[in-house]
Amino acid sequence: MAKNKVIRTLSAVVLSAVATGFMLGATAYADTTLPSYVNSVESGYVTSVKSQGKWGVCWGFGSTAAAESSIAKEHNVKLDLSEMLLIYACGYPDLYNQLGNDDIISQFETSTGFLRGGNAYNPSHYMMEWVGPFPENEDYPYNSSGDPTIAGKQFTESEWTAILDSQVAQLTGFFSVNSSDPDYIQKIKRLVYTYGGVSMGYHHMGETDTTENPMNIIEGEHYYYCPFDNSSNHNIAVVGYDDSIPKEKFTNNGYTPEGDGAWLIKNSWGDYSHNGGYFWMSYYDKSINTAYAYDFAMEGDADYYDNLITMDGAPSTVSVSYGKPMVHSAAVFTAEKEEIIKAASFYATTTVLTDAEVMLYLNPEEGNPSSGTLAATGTITIDTPGSYTVNFPEGVSVNKGDKYAVVLKQETRNGETVSASYESRKPSTDTQFQVVANCNPGESYISYSGEYWHDSTDTETRGNARIKVYTDDKTPLAKPVLNTTMLEDTRIHVTWDKVEGAESYELYVAKGDEELWLISSKNASSTGVYLSNLMNAEYRFVLKAIADGGLTVVESDEIKIKYNVTFSQPSMTVTDTSYTTATLSWTKNTAGRGYEIQQYINNKWETIATITDRETESYEVSGLTPGEAYKFRIRTIRTINGELVASQYSSTVTINARMTSVKNFNSPSKASTAIRLSWKKNAYADGYIIEQYSGSAW
Repeated sequence: MAKNKVIRTLSAVVLSAVATGFMLGATAYADTTLPSYVNSVESGYVTSVKSQGKWGVCWGFGSTAAAESSIAKEHNVKLDLSEMLLIYACGYPDLYNQLGNDDIISQFETSTGFLRGGNAYNPSHYMMEWVGPFPENEDYPYNSSGDPTIAGKQFTESEWTAILDSQVAQLTGFFSVNSSDPDYIQKIKRLVYTYGGVSMGYHHMGETDTTENPMNIIEGEHYYYCPFDNSSNHNIAVVGYDDSIPKEKFTNNGYTPEGDGAWLIKNSWGDYSHNGGYFWMSYYDKSINTAYAYDFAMEGDADYYDNLITMDGAPSTVSVSYGKPMVHSAAVFTAEKEEIIKAASFYATTTVLTDAEVMLYLNPEEGNPSSGTLAATGTITIDTPGSYTVNFPEGVSVNKGDKYAVVLKQETRNGETVSASYESRKPSTDTQFQVVANCNPGESYISYSGEYWHDSTDTETRGNARIKVYTDDKTPLAKPVLNTTMLEDTRIHVTWDKVEGAESYELYVAKGDEELWLISSKNASSTGVYLSNLMNAEYRFVLKAIADGGLTVVESDEIKIKYNVTFSQPSMTVTDTSYTTATLSWTKNTAGRGYEIQQYINNKWETIATITDRETESYEVSGLTPGEAYKFRIRTIRTINGELVASQYSSTVTINARMTSVKNFNSPSKASTAIRLSWKKNAYADGYIIEQYSGSAW
């Protein structure tokens, strides 16, 4: 595996037009009218209350609870996810170099050192790296009172890969709201309403303190309010809200929140705490820190991908700004196999309305990521920090070794300053968890206008851009095999065996040395096509099996066929004659489209009739001279693409027109030894023969 990036793969042609991307599932900016009451517990989106026990891993429980609610609400699947595996994976995220580009060295002093305090950002970041979420695993259960079985476990690479592959969903985006945002209440409500729940940090004051107990118990319900801007020391899940809860229910020690409304909190101290493990927290709690919501894709979704390509595995982020309302960042990748680019994601820190445009360029010049061919674009408007995925609906095909760049443009709506996000390469101060963010020249860039770029390696603190790429493997297609058969009716039957995975087929044909052109498109169930109206010539055929919406194409070998339309020689007879007419008859030939009849006139054959109805089986010749001899012949004809194709002529048929009879034959005068015979002159006769009946014979 190349060190400059990692490709996480599930075990399970450049576009001529620019594809427009769209947001899949993420809340992004939404001018949504929110309900005044949301309760994900009542809606069935929340699993049972858990207990973190003695370990300081509330962040893992809060994040897992938020993930469970999001999956339940969006996918109607209620899963009990493993807090233990997510916590462990966040402690050892780079086990067996899973994050590839960066070195994350976990060197805890004890086997349970990873069971330490934290916040919801790390699980959010690592789930974007496809590290979790995981289902509950009976081999590695959580132990709230003692060392869990996973502590000290020395995973083999295959064992850890199996854990990673047990991932139940792909995180396509996470969205965070900090209480420093003037609109944080509405934004958190929007996240809870959209995703069923969020993970949130706050400061929990000791409830046993009788002088400053922040928790009120009224009619069995628990109401919490911290009036002090204390640092966050606990993480929970917000699984609902209620605008109507009066602020007075939170009044304690002389402090009252500034407004009504409260968050429904799912805690991780067991169902024996508070009201079955739940309590209400005022919207205006002064210690609320940051809330995180998750958007997941599951197998079968349009935004569930085969591969994640990432260079920004290090968790710490540095924001870079020009002090202006616009900034560009870019990451350059090299395809390690044939694949289809389906989406790209980016991390943003903005809290104001910001238009983001993601552009995919193929074959960019070195040092200028926006210099290549623009192959796809996607736009989205955002107003909260987080990771956003933009889909390229048509996909972009790349081959092994192809370079491509993802360029992100961010521009605020109202002129506020905006920043681009990169890994931080500052040395880690955590002796038990060290991060080395590696960034190579030519991988990541920053620019104000998107025209003049600066490489990330120009500074010591900026690493790779927080930009990821998602791809699908191309569908493996076998080479199609073509066969052709000439039929008696002059058509060609082109057939092929069905290609597994093909979505459609295209048959191309060319006459002689001409360029191939598309003659027929067929769906996946088709295995042949009949062709007609071809000229007499040599033809070349090629079949293309197509998958992945046209991005994967496999061609058959070219085959040639000498096309020569021939018709059987027709047979003609004379079925009736008169003095001046004759009826010519023949057996119809359905391979043709008509007939040509010729007569021998003045020592040459001349066409006397062209019949365009192949169903015709006779023709009457008129204007004959009684007593004259005539010769006729016939052939089957067909016009194909302007070229006349005909059978051989039939055998010659000779007929004699009947002679008209002698009229007015009589004996006008008689003598004893003579008789005069007379008749009407026959204009068609050359002479006359007179016979006498003598005895018993003429």
